[in-house]
Amino acid sequence: MHLPQMNPEARIHDYIARQAGRGLEPRAGAIVSYLLAVPRLARQHAYAWLRDTHPEVADEVDEALAEREVPTEHTYTTAPASYDGFGTETLAVVGTLDGQPVRHVTTPVEHVEWQRQRYGSGNYRPYTQAEFTELIQYPWAKFVPATKES
Repeated sequence: MHLPQMNPEARIHDYIARQAGRGLEPRAGAIVSYLLAVPRLARQHAYAWLRDTHPEVADEVDEALAEREVPTEHTYTTAPASYDGFGTETLAVVGTLDGQPVRHVTTPVEHVEWQRQRYGSGNYRPYTQAEFTELIQYPWAKFVPATKES
């Protein structure tokens, strides 16, 4: 299977097998690179799989992930994901605002202003947690929370 078509679990498994075939231990940094190359949900699934199937490397991967942890800030927006850049990830779709899906996103702090201006460039208003919480209290906002099934 070609690497870009492989899911993260398969890529990590393939890497660990290659390293074992060479008589080498897998490097935690390489595994972290595979994990960080996929969206958050896929990363969480791959990480859980790693802990279950390769517990011998999981602690080192934990340490390497912690070293690469970047502080983030949260934003709410109706902008499509195509407006995201610089490590911005969708955490959840929390509902709709005036019929448009509202995404709860996280962005590394050093890119927050750029990201919020990027949303604004497409006439998509970015909201902080406090602004969003206040906005949805108004009846004219027409916010509909997402249900568990959606």
